[in-house]
Amino acid sequence: MTFLSRSLCLDQLKTTFLRFPLALLSSTACTALIIWSTWTEVETPEWVSRSIPTLFVGILFFGGLSLLSEGLKLRAWLIQLLGIPVLYFLVYSADQRLLYGMMDMQHVGLVFVGSLALIFAGCRLEKQSDKEEKSFWGFGISTWFRALVSIASALVLVIGFQLAFFSIEQLFDLTLSYHWHETTLSLFCVFVASFVFYTGIPSRGEELENAAWEEKSIRSIAHYLSFPLLLTYFLILSAYVIKILVTQNWPEGWVALPVLLFTLLGFGTFALVYPIKDDKKFWLIRSFVRFFPYTTLPFLIVYFVAFWMRISQYGFTEMRSIGVLLGVVITLWALHFGFYKNPTLRTIPVTLAFTAFLFSFGPWGVTSFSEWSQMNELQKVLITNGILVDGQIVPATEDLPSEVDTEVSSKVDYLVQNYGSEVFDIWFGTGTTGMGSDEIVMKFGLSYYSSYYGGNPSEQYFSYWSDSSEVSQVSGYDSTLSYYGYSGGYNGMNGDLGYEETIPGTTYVLPNGAGELTVSFTEGPLALNFELKGKTYSVPLDEFVASLKEQGTSDGPTPREALSVSLNQPGFKAKIFFNNISWTMQDEVMSSMDVDTDIYFSAK
Repeated sequence: MTFLSRSLCLDQLKTTFLRFPLALLSSTACTALIIWSTWTEVETPEWVSRSIPTLFVGILFFGGLSLLSEGLKLRAWLIQLLGIPVLYFLVYSADQRLLYGMMDMQHVGLVFVGSLALIFAGCRLEKQSDKEEKSFWGFGISTWFRALVSIASALVLVIGFQLAFFSIEQLFDLTLSYHWHETTLSLFCVFVASFVFYTGIPSRGEELENAAWEEKSIRSIAHYLSFPLLLTYFLILSAYVIKILVTQNWPEGWVALPVLLFTLLGFGTFALVYPIKDDKKFWLIRSFVRFFPYTTLPFLIVYFVAFWMRISQYGFTEMRSIGVLLGVVITLWALHFGFYKNPTLRTIPVTLAFTAFLFSFGPWGVTSFSEWSQMNELQKVLITNGILVDGQIVPATEDLPSEVDTEVSSKVDYLVQNYGSEVFDIWFGTGTTGMGSDEIVMKFGLSYYSSYYGGNPSEQYFSYWSDSSEVSQVSGYDSTLSYYGYSGGYNGMNGDLGYEETIPGTTYVLPNGAGELTVSFTEGPLALNFELKGKTYSVPLDEFVASLKEQGTSDGPTPREALSVSLNQPGFKAKIFFNNISWTMQDEVMSSMDVDTDIYFSAK
């Protein structure tokens, strides 16, 4: 009751809003935009798509600035107002090419991590005494605990309301719009969670050195959770290092994951046990705090070598850049806590916030730097094969080894998918906007092989999708349904199918007691199969697929009517529109296919 009364007290809410005004306004605006975009029937404007992640990051960013102003005893409103253009620059004004893409998620993620670290670094930035250091620890533990409480509160409310909606549908035979489910999700996970979180953030004047957890709780977590996991990872990584020394084989890139888990868990435990690190009663904890920073250094060497092996072959990508930066930060932690005479826990959030913010923008940022690296790698291949001469593209006039086609196709795929085809304007001038990877590769005078399907020169990928998402105006049919199917590994266009994997037929219950209709791929010549009341009606697809194949490998939108087939048999007629149909061929043999269809039909 004490906890609830503190969280929900009007005075507490007022105080919280005065401490974190822009953070809570960001939460409110973010929730409102999500709900508006959920319920509106029009396409979400670009400014809304950019504003939602910006405001979401702002929930933590402005909260961190509020705590920073408290720690440095500055004017809170001035610091937060200055933060508005900074947040705009860091997130909202990001390169439009990255909108909705993975690169945008990684870019926003960096600013989010920096803002989260700022929450923990801001309130008590300077070190004054051992008591102040313990107060900093208490603030961090209390804040983490509050974050867990806010997440748990949001989940309980979301699950509770979802069950309430389900009860309404079952008891009153109603079908509620899915908008209600999405609305409650955003309302509680963003708006309510933010308020719960910030109402529990302790102020600077509170005594926190004995807050949060007692010694017994700290020891229990360290002894029974952290130490067993750390020992397991230590033994695995030690055995791997010994294997490297014996076999003289350099480490593989995958080793980075266990090294990260070991070091991050270790430094998290290091921070957790800080208040009792010097207590002579806890010899295991004292030993861990003393030796752990040194044990990370050999594994970090393996970590960096593994990254360098990949980078030297394929260049920097965003994830490799982030991985290297994270390794540098962890190395700084190890050196600070291992060799510095008076280490401070502030090093952890301060270095994390500084690194995340610094490398989230500018030509040195992970996005711009990775784009430059990948373009540089492609440039090397083109120059080596005489395709790029003095900055000018000279298309290849003779067949080059298939490995060149595959390597160039892979690099072009990555650049187009993540940065847009405009990056090739430096070689082709204007006009590359909207070009596909295959078109760009052909401009180099090479053959295109999709890297997303193995990069095998003998493998070709075909995909055609409708140029319109609007519902087709079809008359003469009684019912409509949507069907998705997938098959893999069948032998040829016109032979027997030998499916290695197939999505089972989908059964639909028809209205007015008309029975059940099962839609599936057949296991004979390629066809779409309809089974109703014991009878089977089939639509052959071999000729249809062959006609699409004649259009070539260039993927792209196709007129909706051209992506349709019809069936008219006694007792059943149908018209099938393919929203998407795609397949893979290897050595001129079809190896997989998937379809997404809208089906209009009538049955007697």
